[in-house]
Order: sequence, then C-alpha cells, then structure tokens
Amino acid sequence: MPSAAIQPGTAEATPRLDEAIARLRSTGHRVTEPRIAMLNALLRLQAPASMEQIHSTIAGACDLVTVYRSIGAMVEIGLVRRLFAKNGTALHELALEPERYHVVTRSGEVLSPVEAVPSPEMRLAVQAVEDALRARGYAGVRHVIQFFADAPTVKSK
Repeated sequence: MPSAAIQPGTAEATPRLDEAIARLRSTGHRVTEPRIAMLNALLRLQAPASMEQIHSTIAGACDLVTVYRSIGAMVEIGLVRRLFAKNGTALHELALEPERYHVVTRSGEVLSPVEAVPSPEMRLAVQAVEDALRARGYAGVRHVIQFFADAPTVKSK
C-alpha cells in the first residue's frame, strides 16, 4: 500500500521533517512510515489539526487508533503541541519552535498563529510560572497560551 510519508534523507524531505524525525528518534520512539506520514501531514496542514484531519490527510497510511496513539506519544515528548478550539476540540501542531501562540475567533472557531513575538516580560512571567511548578515537584512542564477574540471586520471600500 503506498504511503503518504516522505522518507527522511530523500530529495523531498524537508529540514523541518528531518528535525522532527530526529527528535522522535532521540526520545527512543520508533520511526515508522505512519509516524513519518503524520509528521509530514502536520507540516503540510500548516495549521493546528484534529486527529481526524490528520488521519484523512495521510490517506490510508494507518488507522485512526494509530493516529491517536502516535500523536499522543508525540505530545508527551513535546514534539507535538495540543491546543483547543473554543468548542473543546483538541487540535495538534508540530512544536519545533519553542513558543507559538494562537488566537481563536469566538464565532468561527478559527485558530490562527499570533505573529507577534512575545515580549521579554511575557517570557519572564511564563518562565517564572514554569520554574515555580518545577520547584513544587512537577515534571514535564509545558504551556499553551491562546487568545480569544472576535474576528476582525472587513472594511468595505
């Protein structure tokens, strides 16, 4: 059965895909064709996606249960970031960059990345909270920051 996966090291493999595969390997996880297909799907989608969207994007590379298990494992190791739409739907994106914040529109459930770079004060505040949690014994501390807003209105000319 043909896979939607792009094999690492081939002409089609991107540096970001290679980086994601290396992070998966470095944590002791197996690198399989379905997992490569999922990583590639997350790169191609370029927006947070539900498990069902990821599954439909990889077109038969594996079943939905495998997508849930594999993406869940990738969330646990910090390779994939889990976000939530306003209605509570879990969405997923690659977490190759350390910080990425989103805005969720109240009406349309649209998740869009916030392009603004967090201020040094915001980074310090988040770091202080993470450090405080670690000091209390928490491990694997990560964060997700989402903003909720009404979608901008389109001005007519």
